[in-house]
Amino acid sequence: MQRRILCLVALLSFGVPSAWAATETITANIGFDEPLAIVSFGGYSVEFGTVRAGVADVFTLSYASGLTAQNSSGNILYGFAGMADLGVSGSATQSIQFSASNYVADNGVTPSDATCVYGNTAAAPCDGLLGDPPGGGFATDLKVGLTITVDGTQTAGETAAPTFDLAVIYQ
Repeated sequence: MQRRILCLVALLSFGVPSAWAATETITANIGFDEPLAIVSFGGYSVEFGTVRAGVADVFTLSYASGLTAQNSSGNILYGFAGMADLGVSGSATQSIQFSASNYVADNGVTPSDATCVYGNTAAAPCDGLLGDPPGGGFATDLKVGLTITVDGTQTAGETAAPTFDLAVIYQ
């Protein structure tokens, strides 16, 4: 009994082991690769210039041929025609994939078949196009062309601004 009292007195005098411990929270810092971004070098618009009013036609703006008309080149009148001039920035190690969707008509003009020229690749449909990592400190060039179908209901002086979504995702 005397021994038990002595042990109890020793514990109370010197404290319990948990009172001698210290706890510190350690933070583990980690960074993840660069986020993907589509940036404009010359504009987010695909420019078709001015075409003949009141005439149904299909116009295609491509890297190889520029602006062409399916029915008659006489339906192309004047003004600047050019592909959207963009860039893709992001990871130097992760490949990417493009997706073109949500084509929305405006004033009788329907967009379709977006084409992309990414870096040094040949022109190809944007939707499903695979690309090399865009990183390395500079954005990789991206030219975007498009086909539009004009229904012929437009009158002189009218405009149309059909749209579509272009997305880029990491693979």
